Amino acid sequence: MNVGGAFGKFARSIRADFEATEGQRAKYKKDHVRKKLAVLLVTDIGIQSMAAIRLMQLAGDLKIPFGSEVVSRLIRYLYNMEIHPGASIDPGVTLIHGVGLTVDRNAHVSSDCIVAHNVTLGAVTDPETGETRAPVLERNVHVGPGVQILGAITIGENSKIMAGASVTESVPPYTLIKPPAPICKNRTPRTP
Repeated sequence: MNVGGAFGKFARSIRADFEATEGQRAKYKKDHVRKKLAVLLVTDIGIQSMAAIRLMQLAGDLKIPFGSEVVSRLIRYLYNMEIHPGASIDPGVTLIHGVGLTVDRNAHVSSDCIVAHNVTLGAVTDPETGETRAPVLERNVHVGPGVQILGAITIGENSKIMAGASVTESVPPYTLIKPPAPICKNRTPRTP
């Protein structure tokens, strides 16, 4: 990819990420107007971390030796996120907090997805073939906090995964995934 094309892709991706995030915020705050530079530099950790991911992708597109790997390490230390340089993250993704996010090199996140904190998109190695594959999130998937999505699976578009779920099988579009309800029992007080 040439330098102009790489920078154009970088700018379009950041714009799409910002617009997706602002679109989500506008659903909850009708009079919400923010200055882009202030959001990017100061107030929104999700936008900041997406900008860092876009910088990592830019370094890869420009084929800067070790550039994407160095930025990946900086993302780890700055934002407590483990994003592999080979991960495919389309423009227009919204990160809610982003802290604790882990994305494998083979994972793919499509546009309009919303991903919360402490989420893992992890690879699993097939014991028969030895092939390592990771999840694909199709368009407009909402992933709640603490979710684990593991293996060569696809989460269909417009699906929602509730907090704390662990997903190891593909699901069709428009699916709501909820973790099992916790077991609540009375606790007998201890006697001294």
